[in-house]
Amino acid sequence: MICDCAKSFEVVLGRPDDRKKAKSICNRGRHPTFVGPNTWIKNSVNGGMFLFYYRRQPVAVALLNPSRSILLVLNVVPEHRSHGLGAAVIKYLKPNFCRVIESATMWFERQGYVKVGEKKQGRRFKTWVMVRSDLLSLQSNIQSVFQDRLAETINPSAPDNKLGGRKKRDQKISNKAGRSQRGRPLRTQSERLAAT
Repeated sequence: MICDCAKSFEVVLGRPDDRKKAKSICNRGRHPTFVGPNTWIKNSVNGGMFLFYYRRQPVAVALLNPSRSILLVLNVVPEHRSHGLGAAVIKYLKPNFCRVIESATMWFERQGYVKVGEKKQGRRFKTWVMVRSDLLSLQSNIQSVFQDRLAETINPSAPDNKLGGRKKRDQKISNKAGRSQRGRPLRTQSERLAAT
């Protein structure tokens, strides 16, 4: 019989001293990777540890890097798997990025995430960085707006009177577009995460 844990769970924001509870849930759920105490503590201090309860019993745990909106850990205890609880947790937290072991990528794809970058070899598993697919469309919308604006502002065929005395400065800016101060190509946040 499938319970209604996916619809009626309670969420408790974890504190650093809840690390042992969270680790206990991970152990019950046989979380495949080791998560060190510093990772639990640092992210819980920043508001990134979530404990999920159903009928006052711990049923899941999630750990986020809240400043970057990256899901680091998601674990549901075995007796509540395949009830939709993991999907409900993802929908509740809505992280922008997830660090996912290779065997779980299909599940995350069903939740609306897309692989970005290349897979990375961890200590035991290959992992992917995955991004919410709706962010990719947002990125392309924002990118097209800025490209249109940049084209309006820095148009080499525009008459001098339209750009005024800023023509040379604007052309220098256009030459540097997409480069860091040291002249290296800029990387997107997802590319930086994939490289870590």
